[in-house]
Amino acid sequence: MLASMLTSCQSVGEILGGGADAMDWELFRGDESLSGYTRRSLPERPTLKWSHKSGVRTISSPVVQGGTAYWCDVKGVVRGVSLQGEPTFEFDLGTPVEATPLLHDSMLYIGTIEGRLTALSLSQRDTLWSYGTEGQISASPNRVQFDGRDAIAFGSYDNYLYCVDQLSGEF
Repeated sequence: MLASMLTSCQSVGEILGGGADAMDWELFRGDESLSGYTRRSLPERPTLKWSHKSGVRTISSPVVQGGTAYWCDVKGVVRGVSLQGEPTFEFDLGTPVEATPLLHDSMLYIGTIEGRLTALSLSQRDTLWSYGTEGQISASPNRVQFDGRDAIAFGSYDNYLYCVDQLSGEF
């Protein structure tokens, strides 16, 4: 998926436009409305600028912040590659992932097949919290305001919709 995203862009930094910065694309389909819309135009003849082969299948779409694209492979390894194609980040969650992560304030919020939503600090390169459910999480989380607090909303195969505090992961 990462390679296909890049083949459709002449320059990723010139095209993406869903997040706080024109280069940021912090969640699945670019914004909280999941519109998939960018204000940028695509080139008439896109060219591949680079590709990255991890050797492991990926279902997750990439998210971009601060000049780095992040995604998860099906074995649970979170990878980061600069917009120049250089690997910059790797963290093993130790559990399979299919969902596209949510990226906000240098935090990745990642749903896992084992049913946990995990908050991964990019600066600390460690998990800050993890919230467990009774079913897998295959869809991407989203940011919401709840009771005046920043929160993360996500669904699980246990038939529940969850909303947890963004900083603590508390219900």
